[in-house]
Amino acid sequence: GCGRGDPGRTSPAVTIELVHRVLVAGVAPRDVIVEALLESVRWRRPFLAVLAALRPEVCRLLEREVERLGLPEAEAPVPDLALVARCPPGMLEVLGLVPVSQDPTTGEVIAATADPLDAHAAEELAYHLGEPVVLLRAPVERIAGKLPPAPSVDLSTRPERVVPVADPEL
Repeated sequence: GCGRGDPGRTSPAVTIELVHRVLVAGVAPRDVIVEALLESVRWRRPFLAVLAALRPEVCRLLEREVERLGLPEAEAPVPDLALVARCPPGMLEVLGLVPVSQDPTTGEVIAATADPLDAHAAEELAYHLGEPVVLLRAPVERIAGKLPPAPSVDLSTRPERVVPVADPEL
């Protein structure tokens, strides 16, 4: 489950696909999703971690929705420090990824993430490592705190509030 996620420990990565699934499935009300998205952008924190902190019961429902996809799960992701070292500082935290292993024969990198639908995150990691990437799903609390925090951001230069743009698709 989501537990009481720490929105300061993981990343703002979230896919349109995941948000769309949540809205279509009726897992969470639109206003809750919008609030979590805005806060994740405002504080550069992961959508799922922010959602877990704001509304843990909604986050648990969201994780159940992701589980229904039947994607492979990372039971206890432990970062592969050699892979972590090959990535730009803070990138893994921003993307919400924990690289856990690399196949010595194919070079394929396995990474855990709370949002296994995030093709952008997989592509970005693949670009930096020069290897194909496979994402495994992992609940927020299994990946939270697994990586060193991203470089600090001076939040005083950021807008006080992110203003939503009306989108009839949401």
